[in-house]
Amino acid sequence: MKRSGLRVLLSLSVILGSLSLVPSVALADTRCSGNPGVVVHEDLNQSGRGAYMCGLGWANSDFYYWRDNLWNWESWDNRITSYEVFNFTGRTVTFWSNPNYVLPRLITNGTSHEYVDDLRNYNRDDVFSSAKIT
Repeated sequence: MKRSGLRVLLSLSVILGSLSLVPSVALADTRCSGNPGVVVHEDLNQSGRGAYMCGLGWANSDFYYWRDNLWNWESWDNRITSYEVFNFTGRTVTFWSNPNYVLPRLITNGTSHEYVDDLRNYNRDDVFSSAKIT
């Protein structure tokens, strides 16, 4: 009886030890249910209030009417100073300086995660008025 218990214990230790050799699988970011997403912030370094854009096909042609996480009299028009994209492999987010996808833009694509902590570095601080995830 003691020998069989010892064998089981040794077998378990070998199995558990071998599990640590299996590479870990990266899990999708869950903030947008595993879908592509962008979180924008009103201040540098992803601080201040923020709002999410979730899912392939997310589009907002005029941030003047986008009030997520803001007071009723405020909007995201010309407010974004930093942002993060996640679950973005093979996807693109495009920001435009004017409503209805007009004028100079900033495009982020291809990477799973990306942080842009200061849009002043791109001369795009507080200028975005529309965006799309494709």
